[in-house]
Formats: sequence, structure tokens, C-alpha cells
Amino acid sequence: STTSLNSPCLYTVCPCNNNICRIRYDFTTFVIGAQSAGTAAADGTTIVNEDYIGACSIDTFTITTPGTQAPPLICGTNTGYHMVTDVHNAECQVASFSIGPATTTTRSWDIKITQYACGDEDKGGPPGCLQYFTGTSGVVASYAFTATTVVAATTHLQNQNYENCFR
Repeated sequence: STTSLNSPCLYTVCPCNNNICRIRYDFTTFVIGAQSAGTAAADGTTIVNEDYIGACSIDTFTITTPGTQAPPLICGTNTGYHMVTDVHNAECQVASFSIGPATTTTRSWDIKITQYACGDEDKGGPPGCLQYFTGTSGVVASYAFTATTVVAATTHLQNQNYENCFR
């Protein structure tokens, strides 16, 4: 999807029946404005704008999950990542993009949504797990962390407190 600048883009996702307890959002494409990066001072040791490092200051994505803990706010490139959210009392969730002013980022997203029945933890994961991995091997990384080499300017997102689970 694409949207005009400076506008929210909301998608309502409702369980297809009362026996849905988990909803998975697979980010087949997910590119929005990146988090704020830190800046090393001339001496190479001091960080400038420390409180701002990792903040989603231009674009954001979040999911409102009534009756459960909402996942953290994310931004940047998250293609290939996923979120699995808990459903409370068959209530609808709202996936929300907030798009800020123009950047050099070409924004795009495509999200596959899968609903899991209550008790189907083998496929949907245990309650409370925001990411659920079932492969025999692979890579696990924080949201918007795409660096293959970590350098001084590599920046993680702020306020990422969530559970990853593995089968």
C-alpha cells in the first residue's frame, strides 16, 4: 500500500470467529522512514542526541490490541519480519501507519495476515510471544535491524520490550 504524506493509514483486522486467539502479521514488504541514528562526536567516544537515538521520529507502525499488551512501535525496514498478537474477546485490532514528511525513503508495505484458533499454539505460538519462530535454522534480529556489519552508526529501535519464542 501507499499513502499520502503526513497522514495516518489505518487497517482494521477483526477475528473471523470467536475462536481466534492469535493474529500473525507477516511483513512481506515493509519499508518506512528509519529510526534516528546516533552521531559520534569528533573524539569518537561521545554520542550526540543520546535521547533521540533509535526513536521513530518520521514514520511509525503500531498495532492496537484491545485488552492485551500492544506491541512496540516500529519503523524502518522490516521486510521478512513478523508480529503475532493476542486477541482478547474476539475484539478487532487496528494496524496503523503514521507517515511523516517526505524523506529519501520510498515507502511501501505488504502485510499477510493469518488468524490462529485458540489452543493452536503449535502454529500460532504461545500467548504473549510477539515473534514465534518454528524453523530448524535461521536468523533472529531486532525489528529494523538490517546491518550485516555493526559500525558506530548502527542503531537499534528504542523501547523494544517483547518476547521471542521458539519451537
